[in-house]
Amino acid sequence: MSFVSEEIVGFVRRAAFEGHGAIPKACRLDDTSNEIAAIVAPRPADLPRRATKRTFRRRLTRQALERQLRLEALHRLGDILPAAPGSPPPPDIDALLRGNSETLLRGLNKLSGRAQYQVIVSWDVERAAERFSFDAADLPALALQLNGAISAVLTDTAEDAISLPRDVGHLANVVVLIPRMALPRLDVALERIDALWTEGLKVRLLGPGPGVSFVRAIVQPVKSEGFQSAAEHLGLDAEQALDLSALARARKHRLMRLDEASGQRPEDIDQAARTLGYCARLGLPPAGAEDGAVIALDRDGPSIVPNAEISLEDVA
Repeated sequence: MSFVSEEIVGFVRRAAFEGHGAIPKACRLDDTSNEIAAIVAPRPADLPRRATKRTFRRRLTRQALERQLRLEALHRLGDILPAAPGSPPPPDIDALLRGNSETLLRGLNKLSGRAQYQVIVSWDVERAAERFSFDAADLPALALQLNGAISAVLTDTAEDAISLPRDVGHLANVVVLIPRMALPRLDVALERIDALWTEGLKVRLLGPGPGVSFVRAIVQPVKSEGFQSAAEHLGLDAEQALDLSALARARKHRLMRLDEASGQRPEDIDQAARTLGYCARLGLPPAGAEDGAVIALDRDGPSIVPNAEISLEDVA
């Protein structure tokens, strides 16, 4: 597979990876001296503009697998905050790291010493009604009840859990974030789930891997005029350098005075504050900032909130 340009794979604590001989050959640390480092690697070639749907899906799957294997190899060496696929490194990688240091540290702390596992539970639909004494017409309600009970067991074991879309025949598709050394505890939870109906349930465990479902870095390019626009959003002077405390006060002031007439949304104000935080950490007035990039943190969905009224024992 041919490669063009580069992409950011993720962000790590430099001290844990610098000089590490086991880093995949295609990956490299940035050449700055910041505490947090970006790991950069060749980006898979762009998908062909003219291709059959089958070819497109096959190459897209290959790209995703290649990126996942690369992240898993790095995760075995230490904590890594994954970057969204295809994140381009900006011209000034030093400014990216210093201007977004707080966001990157927050993301790394979320994943520090932890691993992600995926739990997929499928069932024998044809035999389920008899096993649980349900009418066939009520199987969707049974599936929902079982999903809630399984999710409750997993959330009781994990520090965080997210429910992912389920395929036909799946009762649960859940990713969990647990300490790296807590796999035995997860094994006990899986045994409880399997014991519910050993002959009719199939429990699959995928992992360990980096916590890409729980936090990943989105690199958002910002043009120089975008920094000035952010200052206008918060009512700040773009010619003046900012400090983080003044920025926090301006954000709070705007949020407290939101109304329909302003045409602003809370997320717009948060984005403006994040953009100006980049300038503040670099000691630049918004009007003096060149093209750069701001990092936001994203995840695959909200944390599962367990239903205390549902348990495996009740379903059984």
